[in-house]
Amino acid sequence: MKITKYKAIATFLILVLISAYFTVLFAHIRESEKSLSAFSFGNTKDPNHLEISMEIISMDPIQQTITAHLSFNPQGNLAVSQEDSILSKDIYLYTNVASGNNKFNFKKNDDMPPMNITYSIYDGRIANYPFDNYNAAIYLDVRSLAKDEKSGTEDLVPVSINLNAAVPGLNIIATKEHSPNQQDVEIFLNVSRSKNTIFYSLFITAAMWLIAGVLISLLISVMVLGRSVEVGMLTFSGGMIFTLPALRNVQPGSPPFGAFSDYLAFFWVQGIAVMSLVILAYYFFIISYKNYRS
Repeated sequence: MKITKYKAIATFLILVLISAYFTVLFAHIRESEKSLSAFSFGNTKDPNHLEISMEIISMDPIQQTITAHLSFNPQGNLAVSQEDSILSKDIYLYTNVASGNNKFNFKKNDDMPPMNITYSIYDGRIANYPFDNYNAAIYLDVRSLAKDEKSGTEDLVPVSINLNAAVPGLNIIATKEHSPNQQDVEIFLNVSRSKNTIFYSLFITAAMWLIAGVLISLLISVMVLGRSVEVGMLTFSGGMIFTLPALRNVQPGSPPFGAFSDYLAFFWVQGIAVMSLVILAYYFFIISYKNYRS
């Protein structure tokens, strides 16, 4: 009877583990698919337009920046030929970089090399980890010299953008203003932690409180039930003081100390670990010595 009961419990736990595994896996796949977006600005049906592949490669919530990798593919009469990306005219790219020069010049008869551009993020605080949320705006204005190059005037270039915002641990949603006549590029990003990151951070929080429960149980067994203190108890309590910071830092994109997740568990459990070590050491050295003398 007992064996059957234990088999049922073991089977249930295995099924829960398998379900959790595939739930987390499919959640990651769905978030990765949502990170792919395509945008058009201006008349991209015109063969003379610029294709831009944009990939979000990193976000630094401390510096309040987000970095994108841009590669270019000029089409139509923007290129010398369709086989290469050599420009047939000067191209100017204006964008809202976080710092530095916001204008990039690409000269006639040169190619358009890929580049990394850093943008500012706003409306977010890393102190709210893992529930921090940020916004960013990317503005691009692509122009070329007019047919009459001597006039110095510039024509707006239609742009199509393929955006890949799949950054591990982050959920990035890209949108644009719905304006059919919109010419310049305006892409808005909402950045938050992925569901798997939030789940794992909460799992670490729960694990810390379970460790706190073990430490408190040791104290109760010694202080209330009169159990003698063993060396292993001191080793366990002392080890937790150094293990808990390492456990805390395995959270994806773990922030500096003092974030919301630290107030949920880490600070409290670290304090319990120190308190348990001091109390157990007192009982081990003082109480044991008094019992020895008596």
